[in-house]
Amino acid sequence: MSTIGPNTDPVARAATPLEAGAHDAAGERDGGSGVEPAPVSRVPSSSGASESTLSALLRQELKAGTPFERARDPETAPADLAAIAERTLALEPASPARRHILLALGANPATPPETLARLAESEQPTDELRLLVAANPNTTAETLDRLADRDPTPTETPGWLESAIRRHPRADAKEFRALMRDTAACDPGGRTDPYTSFHGGEREPVDASARGIALRLLIAHNPHTSPATLDRLAGEAAPRTLGQKLLRAAVLRNPSTGAETLERAFEQAAAAQPERGFHFSNEGSFIADVAAHPHTPPAVLDAIASRGDDALLAIRLRAIRNPHMPEQRLRALANDPHAMVRGAVADNPSTPLDTLVALADDPDEGVVGELATNPSCPPELLVRLASRPEPSVRRQALSHAEIPGGVVTAHAGDEDASVRAVVAGRTEDPDVLGRLADDEHPTVREAAAGNPHTPPDALARLAADPWFSTRRLVITNPGTSLETLRRFAAGEIEAKPGPEREAAASLRELARAAIAARAAG
Repeated sequence: MSTIGPNTDPVARAATPLEAGAHDAAGERDGGSGVEPAPVSRVPSSSGASESTLSALLRQELKAGTPFERARDPETAPADLAAIAERTLALEPASPARRHILLALGANPATPPETLARLAESEQPTDELRLLVAANPNTTAETLDRLADRDPTPTETPGWLESAIRRHPRADAKEFRALMRDTAACDPGGRTDPYTSFHGGEREPVDASARGIALRLLIAHNPHTSPATLDRLAGEAAPRTLGQKLLRAAVLRNPSTGAETLERAFEQAAAAQPERGFHFSNEGSFIADVAAHPHTPPAVLDAIASRGDDALLAIRLRAIRNPHMPEQRLRALANDPHAMVRGAVADNPSTPLDTLVALADDPDEGVVGELATNPSCPPELLVRLASRPEPSVRRQALSHAEIPGGVVTAHAGDEDASVRAVVAGRTEDPDVLGRLADDEHPTVREAAAGNPHTPPDALARLAADPWFSTRRLVITNPGTSLETLRRFAAGEIEAKPGPEREAAASLRELARAAIAARAAG
């Protein structure tokens, strides 16, 4: 409720009943941002409007939905969100309604960039509001830069925050970012662990250094953050505290991080373990992130991939799969004794054509399987792979976007059901689809049921398939006739005896919806 009492302002007296209704309309507490239901915003009494006019405006606003509801609704038009922000910022800074609505705007992915910038620079913005703006996908690089420059980067991480981070399963997950926002949802002054609060306990106060770490982590995760700001967040020296290490990890996973930042991070991490090789210690995890980054310089990738037995294979494989790996290194690694290394070369879209051709004769099934999924694999090579004796290789080659359609159809009689299922899902030949619709294997029939080129008479036969998923695909297939759909809707189609026959009621509803959609469109 507002701090203005009903006995001090005639506008408040007029708004009080509506305010209670708005509070009820806002519903339950918003767990994603720590926002509580807000009362409807009050138009300041200095506007000069009469009490009756203000009351009418408030009633109209409540009828359309409270400002809090509209501020957190991603379907609200950006222009309306900007207008709500301007009106809310005019309220008293101590007003609970102001805080709740601004937090909802900061968390809303539809809030326009200029409004988010206004919120970040508003008078007395709360720490939680800055965190929400930092995590918002619409926030621009300029706003993120200003947020990162507000306070000096903390050199220490509070013990309770380190404990909470260590217990969290994934530091780059959505839940982790919610935990970071949660650290600023409390009043400053304490040092207790917010992890319990994040999982449903009572909120406890946190201190300024924890909020600083949380803000920078969210900025480091935001893909709109500029390379210059990410470079500052990564730090010049090797990180010491867990918060700093997580900050560097977030920077190294950000797609906007520049080549110089990645190279410096690699040099620092490699210097920390010159004899032990690249293992998944703190430094090794940094090297793994550098190895997978799209902006990593080729020379750094070459240095990672050239490490021998002293390096953890998983880190080397990340570098070998990176499209910026130098061609000469890929050629050399194509003869590596380790099949997983050769497979990574076969998977890299930058591997030279002559090397791909040589790998097509590799004796290892995994290597040629990786080649069959390479987007740079030419059609003539895919035709060769489609005739390999391994079913998994044939299946992957026939699934490739560049393989000729006639080659796919030619494998309709393949001895392996998984290969025939690929054909049933990709071929456009109605005769072949008619045969595959009667295949003995259920996965083949299921694939045919989902193919929009399957003829209506074959779909009518598949309508009585014992597999629920196959019958459902028949209903959603645009090639299914209206007659078949009407029979479904009327319950005339009886499935063959099977474990999912009891789901017929849901299929009837789905068929009715499909009939209505066709009539409407």
